[in-house]
Amino acid sequence: MSMRKLVVILITASALCAQERFEFWPGATYDPAVPTFEKVLGYGPGGKLASHADVVKYFETLSVASGGRMKVVEYAKSWEGRKLFYAVIASEANQKKMAAIQGDIQKLADPRKTSDADAQRIMAGLPAVRVSSMALADFSKFDVLILPDATGDYAAALGAGAIRRLKEWVANGGTVIGIEAGVEFLADARVGLLATAREAMAVEKKVDRAKPDAGGRVPGQVLAAEADYLRSIEPENDQLDAVQGILGVAKTDPDHWLTAGVPAKVTALVQGRTVFSPLKLNAGTNVAYFEGADKLVASGYMWEESRKQLAYKPLVMVQREGRGHVIGFTNDPNFRGYMDGMNIFFLNAVFRGVAHSR
Repeated sequence: MSMRKLVVILITASALCAQERFEFWPGATYDPAVPTFEKVLGYGPGGKLASHADVVKYFETLSVASGGRMKVVEYAKSWEGRKLFYAVIASEANQKKMAAIQGDIQKLADPRKTSDADAQRIMAGLPAVRVSSMALADFSKFDVLILPDATGDYAAALGAGAIRRLKEWVANGGTVIGIEAGVEFLADARVGLLATAREAMAVEKKVDRAKPDAGGRVPGQVLAAEADYLRSIEPENDQLDAVQGILGVAKTDPDHWLTAGVPAKVTALVQGRTVFSPLKLNAGTNVAYFEGADKLVASGYMWEESRKQLAYKPLVMVQREGRGHVIGFTNDPNFRGYMDGMNIFFLNAVFRGVAHSR
């Protein structure tokens, strides 16, 4: 190939790349009154990792430009002094009566003070869906449903009827996002929206715990050393030891729409004892999965058994259901708001999940 042809090919390829334009929500029409990433921060979505200061700046700019439809609420500061906040997005009318809405939600929390008739009236008028009112909620009014970590049982709280309507809503184009306990709910056999399962503790050698015979006796055993004695008195356990909190490193799938703007590797806070099995290729995509046992822990201490079992297990999963999507975060992506990469993952799930559904 001549140098002239090579130069022409390179110039043509560069021109094509320059013409490509990233669309966060393909085909959408944007309100010119809403300030863009580029206008406020000087770079586009995915152009670089946004600093905490940039995130705060953009959200506060959006709040000012929203005309009363968005409010940024600071609820605490991190140990580094960073502002921790959430954004409330609602109609201007709902923003003005937010205190009354919150008061109504509090009334639903105590059935001793709220009659069934009052509860029905309150739930019919609430713009936000809480677990306690999801059984009667009209899912068709929403594009995205987020199931955060919780100590209760989602399936028991919702009931079979609400679970059925939730599955129908997803099949018709809804996006449901589960976080930690939310993932466990979506994977529950009663729900069946995510083809994963919580794992029991892996054992290298299965120990046969003999049952007593008809006379109440068990087979005899010889304990040749103290180590054998210590093993013999260990209680049966199918759960991993709880992780008190480590920073775990995970690889991401660069070809998936959920990783737009996300680096090749992300760091997530890992705590608790929950490990989920990976999705099969015919079920969905493990968009982020933990590194091998020797590279998994970036900071902190993790028992060897837990580290070996968590290796190559999913951090973020996506499964298509009908025209909708089911997205699972096995660990909280928003912990204290300082996990760079994970915050982008979550925003992609909320906004791009909708764009790729329907």
